[in-house]
Amino acid sequence: MAALFAARMLTYPLLLVIATLGSAVSGFLGSATDAMLRSIIGVRDYSKALSLNRGRDATISIAGNPVGGFLCGVAPWLPFLVTACLYALSGAAARRMRAQRKAHAPTARPSFFGDFVGGWSWSLRKPLLVTVMIAAAVLNYGVSGIAATMLVGAFAAARLSDRVPVGGCICVSFVFLCVCVAPMLFAYGPGASRGASYALVFVANAVMSLPFPIIDALLLGFVYAKAPTSMQGRIAVSLTVPAQAFAAFSSASAGALLPVLGFRGTIAVFLATLALSTVMVLCSARIRRIPRADG
Repeated sequence: MAALFAARMLTYPLLLVIATLGSAVSGFLGSATDAMLRSIIGVRDYSKALSLNRGRDATISIAGNPVGGFLCGVAPWLPFLVTACLYALSGAAARRMRAQRKAHAPTARPSFFGDFVGGWSWSLRKPLLVTVMIAAAVLNYGVSGIAATMLVGAFAAARLSDRVPVGGCICVSFVFLCVCVAPMLFAYGPGASRGASYALVFVANAVMSLPFPIIDALLLGFVYAKAPTSMQGRIAVSLTVPAQAFAAFSSASAGALLPVLGFRGTIAVFLATLALSTVMVLCSARIRRIPRADG
Protein backbone atom coordinates (compact mmCIF):
# COMPACT_ATOMS: atom_id res chain seq x y z
CA MET A 1 0.00 0.00 0.00
CA ALA A 2 2.87 2.38 0.81
CA ALA A 3 4.51 1.71 -2.57
CA LEU A 4 1.25 2.17 -4.48
CA PHE A 5 0.50 5.36 -2.57
CA ALA A 6 3.96 6.79 -3.25
CA ALA A 7 3.67 5.90 -6.95
CA ARG A 8 0.16 7.44 -7.12
CA MET A 9 -1.24 4.12 -8.31
CA LEU A 10 -3.57 3.37 -5.36
CA THR A 11 -7.14 3.30 -6.69
CA TYR A 12 -10.24 2.87 -4.57
CA PRO A 13 -11.00 -0.72 -5.71
CA LEU A 14 -7.40 -1.68 -4.99
CA LEU A 15 -7.58 -0.01 -1.57
CA LEU A 16 -10.78 -1.98 -0.86
CA VAL A 17 -9.10 -5.28 -1.78
CA ILE A 18 -6.05 -4.57 0.38
CA ALA A 19 -8.20 -3.42 3.31
CA THR A 20 -10.31 -6.58 3.02
CA LEU A 21 -7.20 -8.80 3.01
CA GLY A 22 -5.80 -6.90 6.00
CA SER A 23 -9.06 -7.33 7.88
CA ALA A 24 -9.08 -11.05 7.08
CA VAL A 25 -5.55 -11.46 8.45
CA SER A 26 -6.54 -9.55 11.58
CA GLY A 27 -9.67 -11.64 12.00
CA PHE A 28 -7.92 -14.98 11.56
CA LEU A 29 -4.72 -14.21 13.47
CA GLY A 30 -5.53 -11.22 15.69
CA SER A 31 -6.11 -13.32 18.82
CA ALA A 32 -3.05 -15.52 18.27
CA THR A 33 -1.03 -13.70 20.94
CA ASP A 34 -3.64 -14.51 23.58
CA ALA A 35 -3.99 -18.11 22.41
CA MET A 36 -0.23 -18.75 22.48
CA LEU A 37 0.27 -17.45 26.04
CA ARG A 38 -0.47 -20.85 27.56
CA SER A 39 2.39 -22.31 25.55
CA ILE A 40 5.03 -19.92 26.89
CA ILE A 41 3.97 -19.14 30.50
CA GLY A 42 2.54 -21.01 33.49
CA VAL A 43 -1.18 -21.21 34.20
CA ARG A 44 -0.90 -19.23 37.48
CA ASP A 45 0.61 -16.27 35.62
CA TYR A 46 -1.96 -16.30 32.83
CA SER A 47 -4.34 -13.62 34.12
CA LYS A 48 -1.52 -11.15 34.71
CA ALA A 49 0.04 -11.89 31.32
CA LEU A 50 -3.31 -11.37 29.61
CA SER A 51 -3.80 -8.02 31.38
CA LEU A 52 -0.33 -6.89 30.26
CA ASN A 53 -1.19 -7.99 26.71
CA ARG A 54 -4.39 -5.93 26.82
CA GLY A 55 -2.53 -2.94 28.28
CA ARG A 56 -0.04 -3.09 25.42
CA ASP A 57 -2.86 -3.26 22.87
CA ALA A 58 -4.69 -0.34 24.51
CA THR A 59 -1.50 1.77 24.53
CA ILE A 60 -0.84 1.08 20.85
CA SER A 61 -4.48 1.73 19.94
CA ILE A 62 -4.54 5.07 21.75
CA ALA A 63 -1.17 6.25 20.42
CA GLY A 64 -1.75 4.93 16.89
CA ASN A 65 -4.32 7.49 15.74
CA PRO A 66 -2.41 10.69 16.58
CA VAL A 67 0.92 9.22 15.42
CA GLY A 68 -0.71 8.03 12.19
CA GLY A 69 -2.27 11.46 11.67
CA PHE A 70 1.11 13.15 12.14
CA LEU A 71 2.86 10.78 9.72
CA CYS A 72 0.09 11.25 7.16
CA GLY A 73 0.66 15.00 7.40
CA VAL A 74 4.32 14.45 6.48
CA ALA A 75 3.49 12.15 3.53
CA PRO A 76 0.33 10.13 2.87
CA TRP A 77 2.30 6.95 2.23
CA LEU A 78 4.49 7.24 5.35
CA PRO A 79 2.07 5.66 7.90
CA PHE A 80 1.82 2.55 5.75
CA LEU A 81 5.59 2.28 5.37
CA VAL A 82 6.10 2.64 9.14
CA THR A 83 3.37 0.04 9.74
CA ALA A 84 5.07 -2.40 7.36
CA CYS A 85 8.39 -1.93 9.18
CA LEU A 86 6.72 -2.51 12.55
CA TYR A 87 5.05 -5.70 11.29
CA ALA A 88 8.45 -6.91 10.07
CA LEU A 89 9.97 -6.15 13.49
CA SER A 90 7.10 -7.96 15.21
CA GLY A 91 7.55 -11.00 12.96
CA ALA A 92 11.29 -11.11 13.68
CA ALA A 93 10.59 -10.94 17.43
CA ALA A 94 7.96 -13.67 17.20
CA ARG A 95 10.49 -16.06 15.65
CA ARG A 96 12.48 -15.94 18.91
CA MET A 97 9.53 -17.32 20.95
CA ARG A 98 9.68 -20.99 21.83
CA ALA A 99 6.73 -23.05 23.06
CA GLN A 100 7.13 -25.41 25.99
CA ARG A 101 8.06 -28.89 24.83
CA LYS A 102 5.42 -31.63 25.15
CA ALA A 103 6.17 -35.28 25.74
CA HIS A 104 3.45 -36.44 23.34
CA ALA A 105 3.04 -33.94 20.54
CA PRO A 106 0.38 -34.73 17.92
CA THR A 107 1.82 -36.19 14.74
CA ALA A 108 -0.76 -34.72 12.38
CA ARG A 109 -2.94 -31.62 12.33
CA PRO A 110 -6.70 -32.03 11.88
CA SER A 111 -8.49 -30.07 9.21
CA PHE A 112 -9.59 -26.46 9.68
CA PHE A 113 -13.23 -27.59 9.59
CA GLY A 114 -12.48 -30.20 12.25
CA ASP A 115 -10.84 -27.56 14.44
CA PHE A 116 -13.77 -25.20 13.91
CA VAL A 117 -16.44 -27.76 14.81
CA GLY A 118 -14.34 -29.17 17.64
CA GLY A 119 -13.87 -25.76 19.23
CA TRP A 120 -17.56 -24.89 19.18
CA SER A 121 -18.73 -28.33 20.34
CA TRP A 122 -16.22 -28.31 23.22
CA SER A 123 -17.25 -24.78 24.22
CA LEU A 124 -20.99 -25.45 24.10
CA ARG A 125 -20.63 -28.49 26.37
CA LYS A 126 -19.21 -26.28 29.16
CA PRO A 127 -22.09 -24.46 30.95
CA LEU A 128 -19.76 -21.92 32.58
CA LEU A 129 -18.11 -21.11 29.25
CA VAL A 130 -21.52 -20.67 27.59
CA THR A 131 -22.53 -18.23 30.36
CA VAL A 132 -19.32 -16.25 29.90
CA MET A 133 -19.80 -16.27 26.11
CA ILE A 134 -23.35 -14.91 26.26
CA ALA A 135 -22.60 -12.37 29.00
CA ALA A 136 -19.59 -11.04 27.07
CA ALA A 137 -21.63 -10.76 23.86
CA VAL A 138 -24.48 -8.90 25.55
CA LEU A 139 -22.00 -6.65 27.37
CA ASN A 140 -20.29 -5.78 24.07
CA TYR A 141 -23.64 -4.85 22.58
CA GLY A 142 -24.52 -2.62 25.53
CA VAL A 143 -21.26 -0.68 25.41
CA SER A 144 -21.21 1.85 22.58
CA GLY A 145 -17.77 3.45 23.05
CA ILE A 146 -14.42 2.96 24.77
CA ALA A 147 -12.29 5.89 25.97
CA ALA A 148 -8.66 6.38 26.87
CA THR A 149 -9.54 5.55 30.49
CA MET A 150 -9.22 1.92 29.42
CA LEU A 151 -5.45 2.39 29.60
CA VAL A 152 -5.73 3.25 33.31
CA GLY A 153 -7.83 0.14 33.76
CA ALA A 154 -5.15 -1.92 32.03
CA PHE A 155 -2.51 -0.79 34.53
CA ALA A 156 -4.91 -1.49 37.40
CA ALA A 157 -5.67 -4.94 35.98
CA ALA A 158 -1.97 -5.81 35.87
CA ARG A 159 -1.70 -5.08 39.61
CA LEU A 160 -4.99 -6.67 40.67
CA SER A 161 -5.17 -9.73 38.43
CA ASP A 162 -3.35 -12.07 40.82
CA ARG A 163 -4.52 -10.48 44.10
CA VAL A 164 -8.32 -10.37 44.04
CA PRO A 165 -10.99 -13.11 43.88
CA VAL A 166 -12.01 -13.42 40.24
CA GLY A 167 -15.72 -14.01 40.80
CA GLY A 168 -16.30 -11.12 43.21
CA CYS A 169 -14.29 -8.68 41.11
CA ILE A 170 -16.20 -9.65 37.94
CA CYS A 171 -19.56 -9.11 39.66
CA VAL A 172 -18.45 -5.70 40.95
CA SER A 173 -17.15 -4.73 37.48
CA PHE A 174 -20.43 -5.55 35.74
CA VAL A 175 -22.42 -3.61 38.35
CA PHE A 176 -19.95 -0.71 38.00
CA LEU A 177 -20.67 -0.51 34.26
CA CYS A 178 -24.41 -0.21 34.90
CA VAL A 179 -23.81 2.49 37.51
CA CYS A 180 -21.69 4.45 35.02
CA VAL A 181 -24.31 4.36 32.26
CA ALA A 182 -27.32 5.13 34.48
CA PRO A 183 -26.53 8.90 34.84
CA MET A 184 -26.77 9.26 31.05
CA LEU A 185 -30.54 8.79 31.42
CA PHE A 186 -30.66 12.33 32.81
CA ALA A 187 -28.69 13.92 29.96
CA TYR A 188 -30.40 16.04 27.30
CA GLY A 189 -33.65 16.04 29.24
CA PRO A 190 -36.09 18.94 29.73
CA GLY A 191 -34.26 21.87 31.27
CA ALA A 192 -30.81 20.28 30.96
CA SER A 193 -28.18 22.39 29.22
CA ARG A 194 -26.38 20.88 26.26
CA GLY A 195 -22.98 21.67 27.76
CA ALA A 196 -23.75 19.94 31.06
CA SER A 197 -25.34 16.99 29.26
CA TYR A 198 -22.31 16.56 27.02
CA ALA A 199 -19.98 16.70 30.02
CA LEU A 200 -22.09 14.08 31.81
CA VAL A 201 -22.04 11.71 28.83
CA PHE A 202 -18.31 12.25 28.28
CA VAL A 203 -17.38 11.53 31.90
CA ALA A 204 -19.71 8.52 32.18
CA ASN A 205 -18.46 7.03 28.92
CA ALA A 206 -14.84 7.53 29.95
CA VAL A 207 -15.13 6.11 33.47
CA MET A 208 -17.04 3.05 32.30
CA SER A 209 -13.94 1.91 30.39
CA LEU A 210 -12.03 1.28 33.63
CA PRO A 211 -13.16 -2.31 34.32
CA PHE A 212 -12.84 -3.64 30.76
CA PRO A 213 -9.20 -4.75 31.13
CA ILE A 214 -9.98 -6.24 34.55
CA ILE A 215 -12.88 -8.25 33.11
CA ASP A 216 -10.60 -9.38 30.28
CA ALA A 217 -7.74 -10.35 32.56
CA LEU A 218 -9.77 -12.14 35.21
CA LEU A 219 -12.76 -13.72 33.48
CA LEU A 220 -11.16 -14.53 30.13
CA GLY A 221 -7.89 -15.32 31.91
CA PHE A 222 -9.75 -17.91 33.98
CA VAL A 223 -11.39 -19.44 30.90
CA TYR A 224 -8.13 -19.66 28.96
CA ALA A 225 -6.22 -20.99 31.97
CA LYS A 226 -8.74 -23.79 32.55
CA ALA A 227 -9.06 -24.76 28.88
CA PRO A 228 -6.61 -27.27 27.35
CA THR A 229 -3.65 -25.81 25.50
CA SER A 230 -4.85 -27.38 22.24
CA MET A 231 -8.13 -25.45 22.55
CA GLN A 232 -6.68 -21.97 23.10
CA GLY A 233 -7.18 -20.61 19.58
CA ARG A 234 -10.57 -22.24 19.14
CA ILE A 235 -11.82 -20.92 22.49
CA ALA A 236 -10.77 -17.43 21.38
CA VAL A 237 -13.04 -17.83 18.34
CA SER A 238 -16.05 -19.13 20.27
CA LEU A 239 -15.73 -16.27 22.77
CA THR A 240 -15.03 -13.36 20.43
CA VAL A 241 -17.25 -14.16 17.44
CA PRO A 242 -20.59 -13.81 19.32
CA ALA A 243 -19.32 -10.69 21.10
CA GLN A 244 -18.11 -9.06 17.89
CA ALA A 245 -21.29 -10.04 16.06
CA PHE A 246 -23.38 -8.28 18.70
CA ALA A 247 -21.08 -5.27 18.73
CA ALA A 248 -21.32 -4.97 14.94
CA PHE A 249 -25.05 -4.27 15.28
CA SER A 250 -24.79 -1.83 18.19
CA SER A 251 -24.11 1.25 16.02
CA ALA A 252 -26.90 0.36 13.61
CA SER A 253 -29.26 -0.23 16.52
CA ALA A 254 -28.38 3.12 18.06
CA GLY A 255 -28.92 4.87 14.74
CA ALA A 256 -32.34 3.27 14.34
CA LEU A 257 -33.43 3.90 17.92
CA LEU A 258 -32.34 7.55 18.24
CA PRO A 259 -35.00 9.03 15.90
CA VAL A 260 -37.72 6.90 17.52
CA LEU A 261 -36.85 6.92 21.23
CA GLY A 262 -34.53 9.90 21.51
CA PHE A 263 -31.22 9.95 23.35
CA ARG A 264 -32.48 8.94 26.78
CA GLY A 265 -34.71 6.18 25.40
CA THR A 266 -31.82 4.75 23.40
CA ILE A 267 -29.56 4.85 26.46
CA ALA A 268 -32.29 3.04 28.41
CA VAL A 269 -32.28 0.21 25.85
CA PHE A 270 -28.51 -0.22 26.02
CA LEU A 271 -28.54 0.09 29.82
CA ALA A 272 -31.09 -2.74 29.86
CA THR A 273 -28.68 -4.95 27.90
CA LEU A 274 -25.90 -4.11 30.35
CA ALA A 275 -28.24 -4.94 33.23
CA LEU A 276 -29.09 -8.26 31.55
CA SER A 277 -25.43 -9.26 31.30
CA THR A 278 -24.93 -8.18 34.93
CA VAL A 279 -27.85 -10.29 36.11
CA MET A 280 -26.43 -13.28 34.21
CA VAL A 281 -23.11 -12.94 36.00
CA LEU A 282 -24.62 -12.29 39.43
CA CYS A 283 -26.96 -15.28 39.10
CA SER A 284 -24.13 -17.65 38.15
CA ALA A 285 -22.90 -19.23 41.37
CA ARG A 286 -20.02 -20.84 39.48
CA ILE A 287 -18.75 -17.41 38.37
CA ARG A 288 -19.22 -15.87 41.83
CA ARG A 289 -17.18 -18.67 43.43
CA ILE A 290 -14.12 -18.36 41.12
CA PRO A 291 -11.17 -17.74 43.49
CA ARG A 292 -7.94 -15.78 43.07
CA ALA A 293 -5.48 -16.77 40.35
CA ASP A 294 -3.40 -18.86 42.77
CA GLY A 295 -6.53 -20.87 43.62
